[in-house]
Amino acid sequence: MLKVDAVARPSEIHGLGLFAQVFIPAGTVIWEYAPPFDVVFTEAQLRQLSQPAQRQVLYYAAFDSEQGAYLLSGDDDRFINHSDTPTAKDGGHVVVALMDIPQGAEITLDYREIGSTFRSK
Repeated sequence: MLKVDAVARPSEIHGLGLFAQVFIPAGTVIWEYAPPFDVVFTEAQLRQLSQPAQRQVLYYAAFDSEQGAYLLSGDDDRFINHSDTPTAKDGGHVVVALMDIPQGAEITLDYREIGSTFRSK
């Protein structure tokens, strides 16, 4: 669940991105896993979904190797784009600002560091 005021809007990186609506200081928790708002799907649960629903989960969810399951965010966090110079870091069940993020700036992650099914957009 988003812990900061952020919104999805068109991104120069790809499609939609997540943008800070307020100044976010370095070290701030941007997002934190919060069931039932955020949903975890096991492989078995994923297979029971329709093909369109499976594609949605696989496109937006991160694979949590500790749980062996897919974590799907229930809010606009799912629009965080990849960057080789990210503004935030995934810490498993939290996303934390790596630096001060100015109001209006895009919040990004380095997908290579999160061991997920995310594709570089």
